Amino acid sequence: LMQLEYRLNVSESNIEGLRSRNRSVQIVNQWDTAGRPVRLGLFGSQSLSFNNNASLSTQLRYFPARVDDRLSRGNGTFNIPERWSADLDWRSDRSRPISIGASINLGQEDLGDSRIQYSSGVTWQPNDRFVLDANMRYVDSDGWLIHQGGGRMTTFDSNEWGPRLDMDYFINAKQQLRFSLQWTGIKAFEDEFYQLDPNSVDYLINTGKTKTSSDNFTVSRMSFQARYRWEIAPLSDLFFVYTRGGSLARDFEDDYMGLFVNAWQDRVVDNWVLKLRYRLGS
Repeated sequence: LMQLEYRLNVSESNIEGLRSRNRSVQIVNQWDTAGRPVRLGLFGSQSLSFNNNASLSTQLRYFPARVDDRLSRGNGTFNIPERWSADLDWRSDRSRPISIGASINLGQEDLGDSRIQYSSGVTWQPNDRFVLDANMRYVDSDGWLIHQGGGRMTTFDSNEWGPRLDMDYFINAKQQLRFSLQWTGIKAFEDEFYQLDPNSVDYLINTGKTKTSSDNFTVSRMSFQARYRWEIAPLSDLFFVYTRGGSLARDFEDDYMGLFVNAWQDRVVDNWVLKLRYRLGS
């Protein structure tokens, strides 16, 4: 890989009505060793910090046409058309007991179909010993391109939910409890079917459906961890950790709540770990 990058950052603090304003422009150029562009981009962003400690960030990205030499897993290289994306992110004052945030990303998948991601979160920190973070992500994609083996590709119309919950409680200066729960649920339905030409670098060939079986799939992956940490002495700790995780088969059919419940019940990871880290010497 050969890469040439340029970034310009401008930070200002003498703006009326604002605590600060940060702007940046970035140009990215990456080529493979055959001289073909594999990642090109022109990015512009702005971040505003208001006097009430709220923040607002925006970003606009443009991706010129390039080639993809990785998605096919060594079965050939194909063209990717130009694309764009835009981000908007807002966050309230983090120093308050309750703070909230929300963001939206509008973009395009590899072949130009739309992709929209919504994210939101709330943080509750009533004191300096306890903090609870709850976040949710939803992704709606109309053309998610996935390699299916050999030179065969399929685009999918998909929906994804991704909640996450984290809690930290400091019992005292030496003891901490932490809980973390994360889940990803995806339903993807086959849309268009493509074949890659291994002998030339060109756009994918739309072949239509050539087999009777379906490429539809689901993803349900859950991870939960509970951890107790006790600092016995500087650089010496005792950890007691419980980990639980689940992952369902790709052809499992249910609604999203059913996917979550079954990923929790049909666990593939369920273990307890006791770890002692002790520093010897003075």
